[in-house]
Amino acid sequence: MTHADEVVKSTNIWTGNCDETIYGGIAIKNNRIIYVGFQDLDKYVDPDTKVLDYGNHLVIPGLHDGHAHMLMTALMHSGKCAPLYNTKSEEKCVEIVKKYDKPENLIGGWLIGMGWYQLLFDNKTLPTKESLDKAFPNTPVILMDSNCHTGWVNSIALKKLGCTDENTKDNPNFGRLKNGELSGIFGEATFMKLSTKILMADESAMADLLSKTTHGMNALGMTQLDDVASGAVPHSDQILDRNLKTKAN
Repeated sequence: MTHADEVVKSTNIWTGNCDETIYGGIAIKNNRIIYVGFQDLDKYVDPDTKVLDYGNHLVIPGLHDGHAHMLMTALMHSGKCAPLYNTKSEEKCVEIVKKYDKPENLIGGWLIGMGWYQLLFDNKTLPTKESLDKAFPNTPVILMDSNCHTGWVNSIALKKLGCTDENTKDNPNFGRLKNGELSGIFGEATFMKLSTKILMADESAMADLLSKTTHGMNALGMTQLDDVASGAVPHSDQILDRNLKTKAN
C-alpha cells in the first residue's frame, strides 16, 4: 500500500467534479494527488504522513489566472514603484515621485512610477521631460501610464536608452516638443521594447520581486497563471518555475 507524504483534511472540500463540497481528505505523494475522499483515506496514512486538518474551512483546487502581467504586478506591489493613480496634474506626479527618490527604490539605477493618465489631469495634456529634468537631472526616470502602454521619461533616461532627436525622427511612437525635440513621451510599440530593457537592467532584482509577488499569489490560492508578457521578459518562465510553486504559461 502506498502511503501519502501529506494528507489535507476538511469537512468542506470542493473537487471541481460536482457542485457540492465533500467530507474527507486529499492524499498527496511526491507532490501528486493519489486519493480524494473519505472511505479509504486512513489507508494512506502512516506514522510518517503529515496530516493537515482544516476543520470546516473550504479547500479548493489551485486557482488559474488566465491573463496576468507578472512584471508589472511585481512592480506595483514592490513598494519601490511610485503610485501615480488619480493624480490631477503633471506637477503632482513629480511631487509623488520625489518621495521615492531613494537608493533603495532604484531598480537597475532607474526610478520607476506607474499610474498617471493625462485625461485625469486638469489640463488634459501629456506631460513632458521638462518637469522631470528639473526634479531629477541626474537620475533616469520612467513613469508608466495607467494602462502601461505609454512611457514618460526625462532627458538622462533618453540618453541612457540611446534615443536622440535624430535617430528617432522616423519613429511616430516618440512624442515631440514644438521645437522638434523629443518630449519624453513614447507610445506603445516603443514603450514595450524600452520598458523591458529598463526593467530587466537588474535581472536579479526583478527575479526577487517576481518571487515575492508569486508567493503572495500562492497565499491567495493561485497556483497557475498565463503571463501574457512573458516573452518580453528574459528568463521569466524559468524564474517562476524554478523559485515558486506556480506554473507559468
